[in-house]
Amino acid sequence: MDDEIEKLMVGRDHSLDVERAWTSSSLPEVHLHLPTSVLQYQNLKDRKQSGFQRTAKICLRQIRKAVLHHDWQTAAELMTNYFQILEDTSPRNQRSACKAIWRMGTTILQHHPNSSMDNIESFTRKMKIIGVKFYLKACLEHAIHLLCNGKMDEAYRELSVAETWRYGEKSANQQEVLKLIQGYRALLDYYTWAKKNRVVHDMANDAVDSSTAQEMHKYFRQASIGLRDVVQSPGVWDPFILGYVNVLYHLTPSHELMLEFNSLLLKSRKSCHHKEALGVLFCLLDFPTWKEDCNTWKCLLKQVKKAVAQGYSDWIKEQWEPRQDWWPAFHFSKYRAHKDFEENNTNAYRKAQIAGILMGKGCKYFITIYQLGRKVQKAKLKKMRQYVKDHSLLQLSGC
Repeated sequence: MDDEIEKLMVGRDHSLDVERAWTSSSLPEVHLHLPTSVLQYQNLKDRKQSGFQRTAKICLRQIRKAVLHHDWQTAAELMTNYFQILEDTSPRNQRSACKAIWRMGTTILQHHPNSSMDNIESFTRKMKIIGVKFYLKACLEHAIHLLCNGKMDEAYRELSVAETWRYGEKSANQQEVLKLIQGYRALLDYYTWAKKNRVVHDMANDAVDSSTAQEMHKYFRQASIGLRDVVQSPGVWDPFILGYVNVLYHLTPSHELMLEFNSLLLKSRKSCHHKEALGVLFCLLDFPTWKEDCNTWKCLLKQVKKAVAQGYSDWIKEQWEPRQDWWPAFHFSKYRAHKDFEENNTNAYRKAQIAGILMGKGCKYFITIYQLGRKVQKAKLKKMRQYVKDHSLLQLSGC
């Protein structure tokens, strides 16, 4: 290794066999002129090390410098030399070298203009063989790389193999990586189920055969079990929480986590998620256990007003149409108005405003609350009445 670096420093022509590193196509020869002071500099710690180890450290330092300056060709050539560090007899040095080779090698391969997916596949296979303790991390990061390149099926296979891999007694660190692998695999199950579920919704009921239903149930079960196990462990599982709660939403739309699901959807910048958040609240209020929950009505009024202000009244109409035959008796009767006003007039005002938006200012619930409250909240009720007059679905549809 010392000879290789010395040759590079004096500028001699040297043909590098890049195939040893990642079995890629040939790369152009590069002359490197490294400063003589690089090998002359030694601190007290370096004096205790062998010449081989010192040279390896210098080589790694130069690789990092090349990567920092995006000089991928130089980094690739130096990495070919650095592979010799794996001949070190010290297990500790070999472990740290494996980590450095994986980090730097992956970065170089992902950015080198002559690199290909085959190069990365070959490099990953070699890294898995080098050290069993590094196997799971290599699998996980390779799967993520495949996902970033749109190769969902390949990533799923990689995660499935890694999830079933066993070698000796697992360390705490390996357990953490295994949880991540399990989570990403379950997330892909959820993705597959959600995609198939959208297709099924667009089909007629009689067009869905038993094999399709069984396949969907398989993905649904795998995703729900995997995500549930992951989120029960300590940690920050935000990417998995949304998928888990969404599986849960289709299975049990009245679950207590639905308000949290609603808030997670609202954090998104996508309008389709805000539309879904509104639907989650309407679904909650379909159930008797939620009909008197003040927080749900408060959230619904806020999101309904926001939808109106942003020109998305059709979202409200879409939720209201399948409920207009039974919600008036369920939520907005005259008896319910008197009861709500006595128990919590603030929430009754919220419900009255929602009822007015959905059914117009002539609905029984709105009229009752308006009459009960105008003596003590005249200005507030007048303002509410004007808002309903301007923004009710009846007004917007021209009825």
